[in-house]
Amino acid sequence: PSTDKIAAAANTGNPVAETIIGLKYLDGQGIAADPVQALKWLQKAADAGQAVAQYRLGTMYERGQGVAVNPASAAKWYQASANLGNRKAMHNLAVAFAEGSTGKKDMAESARWFSKAAALGLSDSQFNLAVLYERGDGVPQSLIDAFKWYSIAAAAGDAESKTRLAVLQTQLSEADRAAATRSAQAFKVAPLNRTAMVPPEPADISAN
Repeated sequence: PSTDKIAAAANTGNPVAETIIGLKYLDGQGIAADPVQALKWLQKAADAGQAVAQYRLGTMYERGQGVAVNPASAAKWYQASANLGNRKAMHNLAVAFAEGSTGKKDMAESARWFSKAAALGLSDSQFNLAVLYERGDGVPQSLIDAFKWYSIAAAAGDAESKTRLAVLQTQLSEADRAAATRSAQAFKVAPLNRTAMVPPEPADISAN
């Protein structure tokens, strides 16, 4: 459908169309970027339960795009999107808990969400989870688990994880290293919820 058709669908309250229009305004795709219009449409779609819209709305509140910076509102929308399976929202929610932007720091909750995003293959979350295991922050300290998650993130190309592996290498026994390596090699990314993570396309409107 043309932009006019997408706009028409959005005006009838179609959440997929609202998300598409909102993202067009946010990213300046085919139309001039307009954060205020982006906020309006993404808010509607987010209220209707669109996970991608909720995630992007969270980033707008976090960065102050088209709206005043509001870490609590950002965290609220990240939580909504994370609950629907958006791994970037999970990661950002975990950061929010770690920084205390939801009111108070909660490292156990932070670790829980990093762990969920890590299981879905997000290397930034895998690295952060490894750091938490290395420090015993929000999780029981475990150099074996730290080594495992650094290994998984390093295999995905994360340079910082490779550096940390070299450090931990010297702190683990050969048996523990072998166990952590086996665990890392056995890791498989959990099934991804495409609808929750991939921005909708115009073709998705009619399917809604």
